[in-house]
Amino acid sequence: MQNAKSLEIYTASGTLLFKVIITEANVSSQTKSEPANGHNGRHEKGNGKSNGEFMTDPQRRMLFRLMVTNYHLEGDEAHAKLKKLFGVDDLKDVSKFEASKTIERLLEEEKGGGQ
Repeated sequence: MQNAKSLEIYTASGTLLFKVIITEANVSSQTKSEPANGHNGRHEKGNGKSNGEFMTDPQRRMLFRLMVTNYHLEGDEAHAKLKKLFGVDDLKDVSKFEASKTIERLLEEEKGGGQ
């Protein structure tokens, strides 16, 4: 085995518990497979600035807070409004970039920048 490393784990008394041999493998991008659901983890809608990262939980919480302060909407009504704002069927499809831009716009509206 070329370029192989091994890791051995022993008990305190010196008995070998297990041995792992690690080898380097070359993997071309053509041999990598996509998940079974066919989704490659990248956001395919929008302007391409999402880098495959989706909205974070803190962004989601902020958006719901802004729905309350700007539109007096909570729960299902706020959820429906956000889906309409983003043009998605599910909020999990919103990219970090899109969420960030919308939060900025809603904060401006909250300050009186227009609604």
